[in-house]
Amino acid sequence: MDELQERMADKLYVNFSLFQSIPDAWGIDQLFPVLPIQGLNAPLERLAVLLDITCDSDGIIDHYS
Repeated sequence: MDELQERMADKLYVNFSLFQSIPDAWGIDQLFPVLPIQGLNAPLERLAVLLDITCDSDGIIDHYS
């Protein structure tokens, strides 16, 4: 069921250099904290994956804690 939820997650494409600032989290097996700037007290309504629009294949955040 987890794989189905991951495939059904919204894909949010971003155009900024966040991925240049994130260390290679996949290489050190750690999560990089990403927080919304509004709605912190709102309940989670859907799953999403952040994708960078550049050609860098590492430009994806799909694991959150």
